[in-house]
Amino acid sequence: MDDQIAIAAFNERNPESKKQAIIFVEKLATCYDDAMIMENEASNITEAAEILTSSEFDFLEATITICKSEIFLKHLNKNKKMILESNKQKRFRYHHFHSYTPINQMMGTIIGTLVRIQCYSSTVTAFTDSINLTIKELHSLSYPTPFIKKTLKKLYNKDRTKWSALKNIMKTL
Repeated sequence: MDDQIAIAAFNERNPESKKQAIIFVEKLATCYDDAMIMENEASNITEAAEILTSSEFDFLEATITICKSEIFLKHLNKNKKMILESNKQKRFRYHHFHSYTPINQMMGTIIGTLVRIQCYSSTVTAFTDSINLTIKELHSLSYPTPFIKKTLKKLYNKDRTKWSALKNIMKTL
């Protein structure tokens, strides 16, 4: 079994509804084989009741925000704090541009990241914010702007509808 997420909703005005949601999540946690365990990805949350009332948590490569009856996803860049503070990576994600890594491998790595960002972004704003942060991270590793533009353009030309937000990002580079 791979990673999975369960989000249970309930009516705050109906205590029975909340109780049923908690029971559902607790039963889901015990449905694994004895050799497998279900871990809570949300930071330090140990009880189903706490998970249900959390409004924002990280899961894999996404930050999930629950706002009333809507769920929003934003790509989670675990280097965000360090990039914004010191322009350095905390976790190694990309080779320095002047390393001995082949250019096509660097471009492929970036394209893979952009595809994941697109998958983990439920709004255009979340998508553009995440792309801009990734560009800042790449600049900190001496990736030249023309190379970054070429990579973005490659995706944009592949599917202009799916990657339409890249057009505005390329204009600002």
